[in-house]
Amino acid sequence: AERISEQQSVLENLSATIGDVQLVLAPHLAGEPIGPKALGQLLDSVRRRDGSPPPGPLRPVVDRESGSGLDAVYRMRLELPQVESGALTLGRVDDDLIIGVAGMRRRVRLASVLRRCTVLDAALRGNELTVRFRPNPEVWPA
Repeated sequence: AERISEQQSVLENLSATIGDVQLVLAPHLAGEPIGPKALGQLLDSVRRRDGSPPPGPLRPVVDRESGSGLDAVYRMRLELPQVESGALTLGRVDDDLIIGVAGMRRRVRLASVLRRCTVLDAALRGNELTVRFRPNPEVWPA
């Protein structure tokens, strides 16, 4: 009972420290989950403190901001809570956008229309990252 009380206290302090970022809990396992099947099973068992499932993967929203054809500007928006612009790095590798924050990196697969574009600019406003793209004339269909 004392150990559980200590763990609950740590969770309360952690929740207070991280603010509006959702804390998710994973069960203690006897061994390390190795391989896709074991990791999938672990993911299925992860829950928020209220018992609800955790948030899903990053889901970018892509739309055409303006123009058409080679003059079009497309944008990709995604929520990045608790990220300061100074700690954010962006890069592109093939068909993926690489998002880096505080030494951690995550690959986000670009929508098919954006794979044929070059990055125009990017901005982080509040919790929303917006990356704007322009068609690459070398690979854009005529």
